[in-house]
Formats: sequence, C-alpha cells, structure tokens
Amino acid sequence: DEERREVLVTPRSYLELATQYGKMLKRSVSHLEAAQKRLQTGLDRMANVGEQVQELREQLEMEQLVAEQKKAETDDLLAAVGKESGFAEEQASLALEEKEKLKAERAQVAACQEQCAADVRASEPAMKEAESALSRL
Repeated sequence: DEERREVLVTPRSYLELATQYGKMLKRSVSHLEAAQKRLQTGLDRMANVGEQVQELREQLEMEQLVAEQKKAETDDLLAAVGKESGFAEEQASLALEEKEKLKAERAQVAACQEQCAADVRASEPAMKEAESALSRL
C-alpha cells in the first residue's frame, strides 16, 4: 500500500507550484524570443549579404568587360610596338651600314688629303722659285 499513497496538495503548495510554473514559462518564452530574434537577425544578415554578393557580381562583370577592353587595347599596342621595334631595328641596321660607308669614305678622303698635302709640300719649292722669278721680272 505504500505505493498507493495519496498526495494531497494544499493551497499554499499549489500556489507555489503555479508561481514556479509561471516563472518557468516566462523563462522559456524569453529564451524562445531571444532565439527567434537571433534567427531573424541571422536571416536579415543573410539577405543583406545576398544583395551585396549580387552587387559584387554585377560590378565584377562590368570590371571584366573593362579588363577585356584594356587587354585588347594592350594587345593592339603590343602589336604596334612590335612593328615599330622591327622598323627601328631596320633603321638601325641601315644607319650602321651608312656609318660604315661614311667611315670608308672618310678614310679615302683622309688618304686623298694627305696625298694633296704631300703634293703641295712637294710643289712649294717650285712655287717659291716661280714667285722669285716673277718678282725679278
């Protein structure tokens, strides 16, 4: 019979039970409200991040278009520089050939100048004799 004991609830213990249940209910409600608030904050942040990601994707697409245009311009510029450098190398080669020709001509002119100077030196005594003969006349 020990197991079949009756439990009697007095008004005071019943009021305490109701008070404790009310407190526990308030704690549970506040806990659930806090969880709901955290969840809503997280959802708001995720929506905000989704919008930012979409904006960044659009910006990235625009920047990729600009980058492709710049790349095309750079490729064109590189092709032009390649042509210009080829032309410059060709001109440098022609200038070197011209320099070699001028060097050879300079050597010929120097040799001719020395020959002429030698001829002038050799003819100076004859010119002096001619001048003295003229002055005697």
